[in-house]
This record gives sequence, C-alpha cells and structure tokens, in this order.
Amino acid sequence: MGIGVACADPRLPMCFFEASERYQIAPELLVAIGLAESRLKMSARNGNANGSRDICAMQVNSWWLGKLEEYGITEAHLAHDPCSCVNSGAWILAQEIHRHGPTWRAVGFYNSTRPEIQKRYAARVKTALPEASKLVEEWKTRHYE
Repeated sequence: MGIGVACADPRLPMCFFEASERYQIAPELLVAIGLAESRLKMSARNGNANGSRDICAMQVNSWWLGKLEEYGITEAHLAHDPCSCVNSGAWILAQEIHRHGPTWRAVGFYNSTRPEIQKRYAARVKTALPEASKLVEEWKTRHYE
C-alpha cells in the first residue's frame, strides 16, 4: 500500500520534508493530513457546500487564496506544484498551532472552525498516522540516506 501512495507524485517526499523543516511540524503529521485529505493525490479537487473548493493533496481551501497570493502562490501553483501545495498546507497548520498550541484542536482547525467537525477530522488524521509514519520512514530510506 505504501509504495502506491509514495509514487503518486515523486516530488512529494522532498516537499513534505522541506515543509516539515520550514514550519517545525513533524513530517508524519503533515503526511497524515495529506492522507486524510486526499490520499496524497495532487489532482484532488472538491467543492464545498459554502461554495469554496479544496485544492491539491493537502486540500487547501480556496478561502486561503487571497492570503496565499500575497506570497505569490496561486491556485495553479497549488494544483500543479506539490511543494506549493504541501508548504501552503503546512503554513496553514502552523498558524493554527500558533493559535491553539500543538494540540489536536489545532489539527481540527486545519479543516473546520466547527468543534464537532474538528473532533472527527482530528480522529481521521490520528488514524492515518501509522501509515504516514511508515511512508516517512520509507521515503527517508529510499531518498535521503
């Protein structure tokens, strides 16, 4: 199972490691979010009931586009550049960690402002952590040792 996900986009491992270092967030947590959001599929696109849409492997919500564009990141970057996608997701999570501390609540806020949805989302990410940990170890072995 891990190899199929790992090969989804060969650029993703390096992107996760770079974002992890830049934002001081464990790569396993970032990968778990990517797994929970899209199974790490860069082509993932989803519409939401409120009219917003989620883009790329990290399912960055279009609400963030105005802020990201201040840093030169467009929807096209999110959709086609895995490092823009992963770094944007990590940047969003880093803001939530800054606001709420290194907690599962911060992880929940990555997905929603509604507490009941946050709890379900955090549980999904927790469930993805073992697979994420295996992938990170596999990527380290294959690419970085």
